[in-house]
Amino acid sequence: MRRLGDAAHLLGIVGRDWDTLTVQEADRYLDWIDAYEEAQQKANEKLKSGR
Repeated sequence: MRRLGDAAHLLGIVGRDWDTLTVQEADRYLDWIDAYEEAQQKANEKLKSGR
C-alpha cells in the first residue's frame, strides 16, 4: 500500500480517488511509478559516479 501512497503523492491523487480507479488505471499508475523510481535510481547512480 505504501507504493500506492507514493504514486498518489507524486501524481496528485487523493486517497479516496484510488477507490474510483479501475484495475487497469491503477496498474498504469503503478507502472508509471516503477519507471519513475528506475529513472531516479539511474540518475542518482550517475551523480555518484561523477558523470
